[in-house]
Amino acid sequence: MRVAVYPKVSWYWKLIGFSGLVGLMVIFGWVSFDMGRQSAGFDRSVAKATEVDLTARIGRLEEQNIELGRKAVNLEGKLKMALSAQNKVSREMGALSDENNRLKEEVVFFETLMTSGQEPGGVSVARFEVNSLSTPGEFEYRILIVQSQQRVKEFNGFFSLITYFKKPSGDKDDIVRVSEPKANDLRFKFYQRAIGRFRLPEGGELVSVEARVFKDGMDDPLVTRQVEFNDLVN
Repeated sequence: MRVAVYPKVSWYWKLIGFSGLVGLMVIFGWVSFDMGRQSAGFDRSVAKATEVDLTARIGRLEEQNIELGRKAVNLEGKLKMALSAQNKVSREMGALSDENNRLKEEVVFFETLMTSGQEPGGVSVARFEVNSLSTPGEFEYRILIVQSQQRVKEFNGFFSLITYFKKPSGDKDDIVRVSEPKANDLRFKFYQRAIGRFRLPEGGELVSVEARVFKDGMDDPLVTRQVEFNDLVN
């Protein structure tokens, strides 16, 4: 009978051998996995390069977005400045237009003042206009009354307004005549201006406005002036 004798192997040598075997298996598995990815068209280095490129593109796009935001804010500021300048120019043009109209009125006034009648105490209406306001049915009038060249003494009197308007849903010939309830005093030697407003009943359409100038103590007017609004009647 034979007896086999084997040398005794320490446990740590067994552990080292087992670890080496496991390591070889892991290396073999990783190599196989990497070769499989490459054969399937996946390259880790290419993927890394693509990731770096995409990251760089995202960074550039973010910078462009920030720059576009700055430009948008700048353009918005310029637009606000342009609109503000346009509004300012519009206001200045409106003021110049008003000033131009006022100067025209002054020219008419002085021309009338210099060429008015020679009769002492003669009075005339140099200017009378009526304009509609933004509020429906509300109007503003401006009147300029002058005395003739021979201004012997101060003129004392008053003027009144008579409005003619069409009632709501009324016929074309159904015109209402309304006299101003109060008189407007006149006390001047050369001229006198007056500005006022009046309102029509709701839905009324203005046809004409008549201004009458009276001298104190007289029942009949010295002069009358009428503004027509035929376009509202037709």
